[in-house]
Amino acid sequence: MPNLEPLFISRNIKESDINQVSAIEKDAFPDLFPQTQFQKEIERTRSTILVSQLNECHPKHQQLMPENIKLQYRNGYTGWVKGNKFLTGFILYWELFDEIHIMSIGVRREYTKIKIGSLLLSECINRVIDKSFDKITLEVRPSNKAAITLYNNFGFKIVGMRKKFYSDNHEDALIMSLCEISSANYRKKIETLQKHIISKSDSYIRELSCNKSSI
Repeated sequence: MPNLEPLFISRNIKESDINQVSAIEKDAFPDLFPQTQFQKEIERTRSTILVSQLNECHPKHQQLMPENIKLQYRNGYTGWVKGNKFLTGFILYWELFDEIHIMSIGVRREYTKIKIGSLLLSECINRVIDKSFDKITLEVRPSNKAAITLYNNFGFKIVGMRKKFYSDNHEDALIMSLCEISSANYRKKIETLQKHIISKSDSYIRELSCNKSSI
């Protein structure tokens, strides 16, 4: 009988998550300045932060805990403390009048192959559809090919460019937009993507189990 518990769940951030989310951001975006003030974002009315949490109800979750997967961080600080829920990523977005603007998505580097970014983005889209928004925008570096591929998979299109947008190296930013997300066709697309996300995480944990049993 297949396991019905998802390997990862997404939820709203709590104040107790700030250390982990800050560490994830610092590792994912080492040149970001200034860094996000997550406490202020929690208090900001238009801001929403979702986090991806390893689901302790999943029978295989222990295999993905930090004590079993060595976390490679530049400064050695992961933000996680034993006994706390373990977070693997976050997404931060703002409600701006008639559209949603995604400010940032960060994922722990050891978990980027398990579709954590896709999980967070799909949850964001579902939530904003429920709030009757029909458009999402974001900026992305042209050099960030992985992020562009992620957004393309969800139907985002390049609609413009901001010159010298990033302060660290003056790289331009591509403006990407996703429209008509409340349509029936797009809702079907999200359902298909979510099934793929679950399948990817399930296959990853099976592969991990096989690799460990063969050692």
